[in-house]
Amino acid sequence: MKQFTCHWQFKYWIPAHNPPGVPIAAAGSNKFLDRGVKPGHVLYMVSLSNGLLYLGGRMTVDRIVSRAAAVRILGNEDLYEDADEWALGSPSAGTPLVLDRLLDPNVTALLRFISPSGEVKHPSLKGPGKLDNQATRSVREVTPCAKPAKSEDSPKQQRLAGWMVNSQGTGQSLRCGGTQGSWFKSEVHTSESEPLQRFLSA
Repeated sequence: MKQFTCHWQFKYWIPAHNPPGVPIAAAGSNKFLDRGVKPGHVLYMVSLSNGLLYLGGRMTVDRIVSRAAAVRILGNEDLYEDADEWALGSPSAGTPLVLDRLLDPNVTALLRFISPSGEVKHPSLKGPGKLDNQATRSVREVTPCAKPAKSEDSPKQQRLAGWMVNSQGTGQSLRCGGTQGSWFKSEVHTSESEPLQRFLSA
């Protein structure tokens, strides 16, 4: 199962445009078909501000339709006008949107993206732990896991390798490599190949 990030402009990362707590069931882009997004694939909604990555939640794609079809199906004429392709899913398979969940800057550099040619690439950084403004633009395929923890690694290295993440303002944290909890307050037991799903499991 392939996993992709879908970038939302930060100016729309506000309750007035995208109410928090609502299960994610739709996302717009002009690159879904070009990047090979298909039914069954997972999309993670992200945004960038001051080089920091916000993780809103995830959805599973059921179908990709035109904006006109999405407006008709969703009954919402206010969908983002500059996106011609819309991924639609079931609200029951989407996680509630969270607008204040911030990926720990110390972990950002561990992200890996897969280019259309299949090359694994590091994200573009503009400083330690801070992403370049174009790093997550459009739709990017992500690797299953950033870097597996090794037994000889220090505790700090193991935490970083496990994608340690802090939820801004809540004091909660969790990691890919363990069952330290989730943002949605339930134990999760997905495989090591699905770290972002571990973060967002309900």
